[in-house]
Amino acid sequence: MKFNTLKEIYTVLEVEMLREKLKEVRAHLFLKKDIDLKLISQIMSEQETQLLLLDLKQSSINIKDQQKSLDFIDNLIDKLDQMEKVSFIFSFLPKQEIIKKVFKQLDLQGKFIMDYSVDPSIYGGVIILKQGKVLDYSIKKQVERILK
Repeated sequence: MKFNTLKEIYTVLEVEMLREKLKEVRAHLFLKKDIDLKLISQIMSEQETQLLLLDLKQSSINIKDQQKSLDFIDNLIDKLDQMEKVSFIFSFLPKQEIIKKVFKQLDLQGKFIMDYSVDPSIYGGVIILKQGKVLDYSIKKQVERILK
């Protein structure tokens, strides 16, 4: 099943933030007799709340059904934990838009999240780690090849 809630999640940080929000929603969802939609919108952004409610609706889950709603949120948290990661190593930290453009150009099949770090010793370019493979597009590698 595709989750609309996960559609705009690209980074490990975004996954961690959404996971914490979902856990908080889950913990507070049925504190009162009825579900508190206002509380959900205080925990999550408006867009996240709308996407979560859309996912529940598309899954034919009545939000007032406590057990099914809680199970759904648990399933969503499990999906977050199972998302495959692609790691980028940059020589400097580029703007977020550049990182997302590089990520989208990989044309990965399925849903991946990205993690990135900075290593000035690669001089420039990027090293990409995905599915156990290393794709080295660093300037350091090119210089080492020339010096051999």
